[in-house]
Parts: sequence; C-alpha cells; structure tokens
Amino acid sequence: MRVRKYAIALAFATGATIGGIIASYILSVKHEKEMSDACKDIQEFYADKTAKDTEKATVDTYKELERVKSELNNMYEHLKNVSDQEQEKEKGLPSVYILKPDEFGTIPDYDRFYYTYCTDDGKFYIDAGMDTPAEEVEIEDMFKAIHPEQHFGEYEDDAVYIRNDELKTDIVVYLADEATDEEEDE
Repeated sequence: MRVRKYAIALAFATGATIGGIIASYILSVKHEKEMSDACKDIQEFYADKTAKDTEKATVDTYKELERVKSELNNMYEHLKNVSDQEQEKEKGLPSVYILKPDEFGTIPDYDRFYYTYCTDDGKFYIDAGMDTPAEEVEIEDMFKAIHPEQHFGEYEDDAVYIRNDELKTDIVVYLADEATDEEEDE
C-alpha cells in the first residue's frame, strides 16, 4: 500500500507539474499576445503621430517654399525692370516714355508726381491743383518732347502715365476741360 500511496502521490505530483507547465505555457502565450498587441498599439500611435508631424512639417515647408518663390519672382521682376532700363539706356532709347497704367509706381525708388492737362488753356499744372503751371517746376521741356496730350485714350481716356528714368520719376497727367472752377464763377 505504501507503493500505491507513493504512486498516487507521484501521479498527483506529475499531473500537477504537467498542469503547471501547460498553464504556464498558456499564460505565456496569452502574455506574449498581450505584449504583441500593446507593441502594435504603441507602433500605431507613433506612426500616426509621425504621420501627423510629417504632414504638418510638409505643409509648413510648402508654405515656406511658396513664400520664397513669391519673393524670388518679385526680385526677378525687379531685376528684369532694371535690366530692361539699362538696355534701353544702352540702346539710346529716350529716358522719357509712356507707360501702361499697371506699370505706374512699380519701381520703388522712383518718385511719383501728378499733373493736370487743361484743354481750355493747353497748359500742364502740377499736383492737379491748377495753381502751379508745369513750367514753374522745370518739367515743361519733358512734356514738349513727349507730348502727353497726344496720348490720351491710348490706355485710358482721361490719364497718361509717363516714366522719366533720368529723373527717376513716374508721372500721371490727368485730363481736365477747364483750368479752375473759380474762373467759371467770375
């Protein structure tokens, strides 16, 4: 009977050991699956975060590239204008010429002046104020050379745009029918 007790105890111990090993294996597989799932979750989180950061960085980089592109285009246009002016000077072209309205004021270093051409007396007046004739500001020779009154209607009916590269000025001459309203009242 002792042997039998030992056999039963041995069988019980063997069963418990095998059961423990199987339970340990099942728990280890379950733990491994949980760890794998946790690792996948962490990888997905960082992948999403990296994708969002990458997308934001891409958008920011694109905006910066657009800004730089715009600046380069502006510099290119400015250099082209300067180059064109230098070429015109080299070709002996006049330094005073008629502009398209959208070219007026495009060179930052150029001053801007406004005149009025009065059809009833055929004179040019500075600052559209009708109180200072152009000959008093030494611009009459330029107007005689280019005859802005002949260019009304070329781009606009009541304005002519002029550039003088020597004086570094852009000029607008507006068309008026009468010298002043005060003269009508008198």
